[in-house]
Amino acid sequence: MRGFVSFSLFLLLVLSAPVALSNPNVTVYKTPLEKAQWLYQGDRFGCELRHPVTGFGAMALVAQPGQPIRLTLNADWLALDSLEITASIEPSTWQSQTSILARTTLQGQGKSAVSTSSADLFLEALESNYAWQILLAEQGESLYRIDSSAVSTQAGARQMSKCIGNLLPQPFSYVRQRELLFAKGSDSLTAAQLADIQAIAAYVKADKQINQILVDGHADSNGDRLANLMLSRQRSDEVVARLIELGISRAMIQVRSHGTRYPKSSNTTEVGRQANRRVSIRLVKQTSK
Repeated sequence: MRGFVSFSLFLLLVLSAPVALSNPNVTVYKTPLEKAQWLYQGDRFGCELRHPVTGFGAMALVAQPGQPIRLTLNADWLALDSLEITASIEPSTWQSQTSILARTTLQGQGKSAVSTSSADLFLEALESNYAWQILLAEQGESLYRIDSSAVSTQAGARQMSKCIGNLLPQPFSYVRQRELLFAKGSDSLTAAQLADIQAIAAYVKADKQINQILVDGHADSNGDRLANLMLSRQRSDEVVARLIELGISRAMIQVRSHGTRYPKSSNTTEVGRQANRRVSIRLVKQTSK
């Protein structure tokens, strides 16, 4: 996070021209310095650094497992769907730099908007006390400007950075059900599949609502039926062994081997046979009573 004006940022300085305010009557919203806050909250499932803006709503950085950092804007009273929204990093008034340091666009939906690209630089900016500015325009005419207050930004930025470093590798939507495909006659796992298993194990250990892991091994129809049943067992056992190595209790895991009984696709083509050489992993959450 140190050395904010790096070579990559230098390129952004060169490529980013200041945004001209086409409408001199732009309404500006900014929280007074004495009331400005950067509110952090987070855990392994998500991180947020929120900055309330008096009279408008709030701007925030949001990070989720397996996802890039996003800059968000939430309005208390204004629909953002049809507006052109541009966020930029601005030097504070006491800093000599006058050029815009980076810029991203936001896509509005209802009263919320989310950046269309990663907002990593916006987090780095806070550690150097740079301010954010968001322009809202309609048909090229600027209507509103929302400024952040560049005060007490470093503490929140550091908390946010630490939280991001501790995020789970993937969210529940990713790990809840995975299928691992195998080469013909093989029970070996690829590096990408091992990474998926690690992500699953990390999530299970973090989310106490997960009470069961279902592991089902399958094979294609090539060869002897009994041999295929054994191969599907070897594949599922290999996955289970990896989960146990990563600290998952064997008591949580229900393993089944089906051989060729439940093909996902036709075994008459190589594409279909490849889809059938698989182990599925499903996470089960306990239901609320």
